[in-house]
Amino acid sequence: MNEKLKEIQAKALKKIDDAHGMDSLNEVRVAVLGKKGELTLPSSVEIICQSAFEYCEHLTKIGMPDKLDYIRSNAFKECTELIEINIPESVSRVGEHIFDGCASLKHINIPRRWRFIPKSMFNNFASI
Repeated sequence: MNEKLKEIQAKALKKIDDAHGMDSLNEVRVAVLGKKGELTLPSSVEIICQSAFEYCEHLTKIGMPDKLDYIRSNAFKECTELIEINIPESVSRVGEHIFDGCASLKHINIPRRWRFIPKSMFNNFASI
């Protein structure tokens, strides 16, 4: 992963930390980078910043809080082992390319209240 991307991710996570008073989200993400498994975001998270989990290749499942409102662009880009994701009903906005390169993604639950699914969520996505 290049240094510029690491810098962007650090800034995105700092914004989440500052806005929601969390000290540990950056530590959680760093731990996820090299380990396979699931991640559950803290209940206070309302926004997943741009590229926040990009290149967390070994992340298999992510639990999102009920307060989540916005998933920004490239949030899960290149999470190549991500298998399942449940977007909570509270999410009202999503950025572009949030699942680009998620080749293993087999199950995605989208909020029922969404009137349409943004095509850009699945650009360059082979398994849907």
